[in-house]
Amino acid sequence: MAIKKAIQIKEPVIRNIANEIKKPSALSTSKIAKDLTDSLRSMGLVGMAAP
Repeated sequence: MAIKKAIQIKEPVIRNIANEIKKPSALSTSKIAKDLTDSLRSMGLVGMAAP
């Protein structure tokens, strides 16, 4: 379990263009999704959104 820091809308990194996911079924992609879920739960959140 890796708890990540939540980024707020005012932070410049939110405006960066994301990298393409070349292999959605890759283990690394699953790990990112698991970390996101763990992070949300640890903060008592139910979801995230981005512009």
